[in-house]
Order: sequence, then C-alpha cells, then structure tokens
Amino acid sequence: MVQQAVQGDTVAVLAGYTLFRPPATNYTAFRGSAWSRSQWGSPCRKLLPRLAAAGTKQTASSQLCALPSIWKDCSQGIYLDIGTNVGVQLRKLYDPQQFPGAAVLPIFDRVFGNQRSGVCAIGVEANPHHTQYLQTLNSYFKQRGYQALILTEVAASVHSGTASFFLDADSPVEWGASLTHGKWQKNSKVKAKVRVQLLDLLAIMTEVVRPILHQEFAATAVMKLDVEGEEYALFPGLLLSGGLCDLNVLFLEPHREEFRGEGGVKMQISEMEEVFAKMRKANPHCTVKVTDLDDESYLDGKAILLPEVQQLRTSSGDRG
Repeated sequence: MVQQAVQGDTVAVLAGYTLFRPPATNYTAFRGSAWSRSQWGSPCRKLLPRLAAAGTKQTASSQLCALPSIWKDCSQGIYLDIGTNVGVQLRKLYDPQQFPGAAVLPIFDRVFGNQRSGVCAIGVEANPHHTQYLQTLNSYFKQRGYQALILTEVAASVHSGTASFFLDADSPVEWGASLTHGKWQKNSKVKAKVRVQLLDLLAIMTEVVRPILHQEFAATAVMKLDVEGEEYALFPGLLLSGGLCDLNVLFLEPHREEFRGEGGVKMQISEMEEVFAKMRKANPHCTVKVTDLDDESYLDGKAILLPEVQQLRTSSGDRG
C-alpha cells in the first residue's frame, strides 16, 4: 500500500482502511457479527426464508431483517413514526409536495433539511386492517429509494413478546385501536381483537438508533409517539433509558388516563413532563423538544395516490 501511495494511487490506499470508508456502509449496529448475535439479527439466518415460505407470520424482529439493507445513509437523521396508522406522516417526510400546508412540514424542513436523501425512517403499526396498504407503501419506498421500513402488525412497547390488540371498527381509520380495552371498544357494535407482536422500542433506541446517531456525529432524530395510551409506559421508559435525550423532537399525543394499560405509570403525562424538565436541567446535552403538535391533516392518506406508482396500488388489490 505504501508503494501505491508513492505511485499516486492515494484513493485506492485510503479505501483499504475502515477509517476512511463512509459510515453509511459500515454502521456498527449492523456489522455482521454484532447484528447476527442481537435480538434483531438472530431471526435473519437461513431458517427465516424457509419459515416465510411455509407461511409463518414474521415477528417484529424478523421484519427488521431488511433494515441493514435499507438504512445505508442516515447522515441527515432518523425519523421514528410510532403508531403510523396508514403512513401519512412518513409520506409527508419523503413526498412533502403532496401535502401542502401540513403543520409538520416546517419542522421536518428545520430538522432534516429540504431534501431527504440521507434521512432514515421506520414506522410501526399494529392494526392488521392497514397491513396490505402499508406493504404497498414499503414497495413504493423501495422503488423510490427512500430509506424507510414499516413494521406491520407490530405494536411498540417497553418489552418484546405478544399482546392482544383491540380494534376500533367504528372509526374509518380506526383511531382508537389500542393495546388497552377501553370504553370505545366495549361500546362498539363490532367486538374484535387480534394478537400482535411487540417491539421493544427502548432497545431499538439504545441498540440501533443511538449507535448510528453517534457514528454520524451531526445526525438528528425525531419521533412521533401516537400509541393510544401506551405512552404511559413508553414515555417514562424512554426517559429512564436515555432514549428521550437521543431525540431532537418528540411529537407526543397524550391520551386520557382511561387509555392507560396495566404497564403504564399512574401519572398524568403533564406530570411526567414536569419530572423530565427537572431531570433535563442536570443534563445540558439533552435538548429534545417535546411537543403535543398533532398534525392530523390528510388523514385519509390512501385517497392521495402514490406518485408514478399507481400500478403498485392495483397489483396489491387495495382499493381503499
């Protein structure tokens, strides 16, 4: 290599050293040995394709197998859409021209910049009624080269496993679907619940998001947390794990206490925010802004056709 440098082939020499390789192709969280041993990478071995071929439903971890091949350049930051519903916020992130006037757009511009080629994103949605459309979105994101992945029939939690998910069939987009069996389901004419996978959001933040942010140095992170009561567990969990301070902005939609599940902290969200404000004073590096901005514009995202890929919508069989 020294001889190559003397002969002027400096680029070839530098490329031989990991130090000079773009971080986007070498995220430590995704390196072969570390990833394969993690709870996220272990289902991605040779057994997984055979299970999928046999019709076995993929778990939250197995759906994440695609993440290393999608998140290749997160130099502009990471967006986590927790409770994505039909993926409208993700579409606002990558195709803002389709959603003029949406309240979240100026924040996306300020945090990520006007072009989003270096922004990575992940969406999480438990409702199986949205699965077919969200799989269409995943195909669209892949076709457009957007670094986004939506996990379907998966709910964010403070631990992994499975849980009952109660549907809200009385609402057009099922706003009240939740891990908590509340009055809105009890009074519904349609009684429905399903089993869904649980994604350990705290582990995702500490084991995947945080290492990438540290490796990119200047990268930023934004999270939307709209989880119909699970915030009573997730907000304090993110606070105590340090995941909250990994964020620049948290869009938090608080719900009434009747939405709070068994694992939720018995405090009002406003009280949790007061505790967090006091804790943050001891950590000047924690600059996250927690806002209750709830941009519900363009809720019926399915009605806004995906640009240039209408054939995906037809082939998926979705007409909603």
